Amino acid sequence: MNQSFRGKAVILGIFLLALVLSGFAWWYQLRKGSHCREFLGTDAVQLIRQASRVDLMRLERLPGTTAGPGSTAATIELPGGIYRVTERTDITPVPGLLHARHALLQDVNYQWARPPGDCASDWAFALQFSSDTREAVLAFDPACNLIGVGDTDRTAPFDPVLMRTYTEKSREWELRAGGEPGRERSPGS
Repeated sequence: MNQSFRGKAVILGIFLLALVLSGFAWWYQLRKGSHCREFLGTDAVQLIRQASRVDLMRLERLPGTTAGPGSTAATIELPGGIYRVTERTDITPVPGLLHARHALLQDVNYQWARPPGDCASDWAFALQFSSDTREAVLAFDPACNLIGVGDTDRTAPFDPVLMRTYTEKSREWELRAGGEPGRERSPGS
């Protein structure tokens, strides 16, 4: 009888240890993206993870604060100004995009302690994550190593090595999706 009890106690101990470790793993995963959730917002985080469509948009700063009267160009409001979308490419089916989306949600890839500095942002490209009627836009400024959230004034310093990687990958994504980097196209074509 005593031998049977010891065996059950070992099994119960292993089960309790597994329960404690899985609780820790859940807590750790939740905490490692807390700054990103605060910076991006929960809706944007959900879209970055699960959006059914991802578009890569090449951007050009517009002078002034509006697109101008009679303008038919697609524009986007980003921290520091209004930008015209010069090219839009659907990159949803491109291999490796899942990893790129995941990296945008990891606190370790941002330099939260670095002050923004005096660099004047000039957004080169953006990723638009959309599902149904919801969308989230993240803009990339390779010169200042900043990421900005569309339709807000929020920016965050991004890891310089990852920023170079996203900049290089953006050209590759366009090619794999059938676009031509640098080619002017009307948005939505």
